Amino acid sequence: MRNLDMACLRTFVAIAESGTFAAAGERVGRTPPAISLQIKRLEADVNVSLFQRQGRRMVLSEAGEKLLGYAKRVLAINDAAIETLSTSPLTGTIRVGMVQDFADTCLADLLFRFKESHSGVRLSVTVGRTPDLVASVRNGDLDLAVAADRWNGMKSVPVLTEAMKWIGAPGLRLAEGTVVPLILFEAPCPFRDAALDALNTTEREWEIVYTSPSLSGIRAAVRAGLGITVRTHLFVEEGVVDLGLTAQLPQLPDARFGLYTAGEGLTDAGQQFTTLLTNQMFG
Repeated sequence: MRNLDMACLRTFVAIAESGTFAAAGERVGRTPPAISLQIKRLEADVNVSLFQRQGRRMVLSEAGEKLLGYAKRVLAINDAAIETLSTSPLTGTIRVGMVQDFADTCLADLLFRFKESHSGVRLSVTVGRTPDLVASVRNGDLDLAVAADRWNGMKSVPVLTEAMKWIGAPGLRLAEGTVVPLILFEAPCPFRDAALDALNTTEREWEIVYTSPSLSGIRAAVRAGLGITVRTHLFVEEGVVDLGLTAQLPQLPDARFGLYTAGEGLTDAGQQFTTLLTNQMFG
């Protein structure tokens, strides 16, 4: 029986999630040539090609898709074993920032899982908007944050790509030629920019009828039928739907989220939290 190299598996998962050797290299701390050698070694071990190139991105082959699930489970077991057998319990404080999209859906379970394993670590959590979170990481007020990828050019590790969607109340119809009523975050905001840029490529008129500094405010206005907004599927819940093609609105770009970390690097506790975050929320 052959044994798969754990480091190669970790690199394989990083490429599958980020789409490029360069982005994967940032996550695992290796250069693109070293990444390439690891994948060649892994493909030799399993005797099959794991990726196909589509433009600048690396896309999983059919065999790669099959391996991905196994690789994530193997890495999770490996990390759990090392964590369990660690002779020195983790201590200290981790200051975490997260955009509301994930805070409303995934954060509670993530915090519970981490505290269950590392009761000696204090978590300080800030939920906010991308500009504020990125500024807090840059200023040293946060150790790490999940927010829009590479905001204002600041370096981040890509963790998730989601399609942006036009979202409104059930049954909402926008007649052709009518002004599009928009419900958006206050500027600056990547979703706001995407909505306005998309509409400005068409002759469709638009009007911002409601702005809010919070996601709950946006959701309340959408539910009330005041207008439409742009978010990902994470925003969709009772009383809020993806309008799809019925809106007759222009196509939107993808929303890309990244992990920002402080320039001096993470503590052991911070690294453990980051591993759990990427495996549980974006794995």
